[in-house]
Amino acid sequence: MLEQFIIDTYLKKGETVEKTPRPITNHIVEYTITKQTVRTYKRVALIKIGTQLQSSQPPSKLLTYHFTLHAKRQLDEPFLTIQDWLTAGWIVQEIRLQSDGRTSKEMHYRMGPSYVKYTHQTMHDKNQQLEDQYQLILDYFHSCTFNQELQPYIQIFETFLYQIPSQLANEATLKANWSIQKRQKFLMFCIGYFQLASKETLFDFKQIGATVFDDIGGSKMFDKDREEFVEELERIFDLDSAILGLVSLGKIVPVYFSGQLCGKMSQYTYGAVHALTDDSILQDHYQSEAHYLFLVENRAVLTRMVKEPSFIEKTMSFVLCLDGQIRTAHKMLLKQLTSTKQVKKIIVWTDYDEAGLIIAQNAVKLVERIPTVIIARDYHEYSTIENYEIWLQTELQNGQHEQEQQLGGEQQWMKWIQK
Repeated sequence: MLEQFIIDTYLKKGETVEKTPRPITNHIVEYTITKQTVRTYKRVALIKIGTQLQSSQPPSKLLTYHFTLHAKRQLDEPFLTIQDWLTAGWIVQEIRLQSDGRTSKEMHYRMGPSYVKYTHQTMHDKNQQLEDQYQLILDYFHSCTFNQELQPYIQIFETFLYQIPSQLANEATLKANWSIQKRQKFLMFCIGYFQLASKETLFDFKQIGATVFDDIGGSKMFDKDREEFVEELERIFDLDSAILGLVSLGKIVPVYFSGQLCGKMSQYTYGAVHALTDDSILQDHYQSEAHYLFLVENRAVLTRMVKEPSFIEKTMSFVLCLDGQIRTAHKMLLKQLTSTKQVKKIIVWTDYDEAGLIIAQNAVKLVERIPTVIIARDYHEYSTIENYEIWLQTELQNGQHEQEQQLGGEQQWMKWIQK
């Protein structure tokens, strides 16, 4: 066994090992390495190796030398410690000889059979853990259901999901300095994020961990990777995490509006364009006396309506600018404004293009229990998003149009309210 180990591990090309070793101690033997040609036969090395092989973990001090299979080390240890390591097969001593076959040219220590066996077993266990984790991720993913509108993201995710651990470890799309364990953890994070985005309008970061790891302390599982994981999620899937419902992670997102609004820490009155931040919406709770909510896509519409302050005040209206996309902050404020029976009607007014349709669809979902109309070109209105979509698909055949092309005035806005 020891002879074969030496042959497999230490011999150079053309070298052989003499079959009968020389005893050094009761549990250490010395093998002679020779090299033979047509004309010469000489000793080239001596290898001292222990016979009391171990199957436990190597001594902690030995691990600090960071041996690899082909590494050659000098050991700064007491003689008895080195003898103990030799005896147990943790290391071997290799002495390379001069051309005379007797004088030492170089002496160093290398991994012994016990250490090599431990390394192989550790690698096997690690690979098994990665395989088990991979299967766990697959099983968890297949147990989840996702909204249809998230399918483009899920399809991208599956390109990572169905890679075996060795492939995932070399996936160039993910951060190069991430270990395979961190990459697998990121996949679990993504599943939790999309799972919550499928069923929650708003959700906190800690809900992702609590969803994935349904156990005590699960909510903290992603905490140390918080900023890095969210940054990579947004980069890889080309999305804004807040749009799908994740509560603010410190980014300051302005929410523009006009109308009466009252919170515990601030109050706003009619007559001007106001702005809240997502942080203030998160920390405060707002109420409004508004009976009518105008959800508009662009600031130009907001500023145009503010030029008619008497209309907003006398109709008790509230104009919320979605600013091109519905973010978490907009969702949170809408949830607060529509939590009472104060609001009688909601008017959704977006651009007449595909992006505007998506915004309108999402807006209608957020306020579905309240009577809602969606505004089309020439000030026509639709009471269902389905009918609006049918109209828009026909309209798009004639080219896209922006909301600002027809801003209307007080007389037209009043018709939408009174119908």
